[in-house]
Amino acid sequence: VFDSDLEQAVIASSGDLLHKSFDNILRNALTHTAAGTEVQVSLQQCGSSYRIEVADQGPGVPEGELAKIFGEFYRVDTARSRESGGHGLGLSIARRAILRHGGQIEASNTGHGLLLTVTLPVAVEND
Repeated sequence: VFDSDLEQAVIASSGDLLHKSFDNILRNALTHTAAGTEVQVSLQQCGSSYRIEVADQGPGVPEGELAKIFGEFYRVDTARSRESGGHGLGLSIARRAILRHGGQIEASNTGHGLLLTVTLPVAVEND
């Protein structure tokens, strides 16, 4: 489910790095959300930044490991293999690209899943 009142959100981007980042973020949410539930995505402008939130309905992440999910090769369930749980690179790649674009990404538990919050600067228009 996507929610936004914005007609458009313009961000200065290099290549398709942000596209790949959000592809990784959304795939991660879809992979971990419970069957029969929805992934919630919202976009809003907060001053000179956009705030994008992606919330799944999955098991969440242990509080002490929230920052670690952005590390390379990190998996919450160490028993998961590349075949069943990916390479553990998706959120690491997303974080690097978002930082490169002057943004931030954070993770938090909602009590019924994981919430990823991305902030990115609004593109400055050149006249």
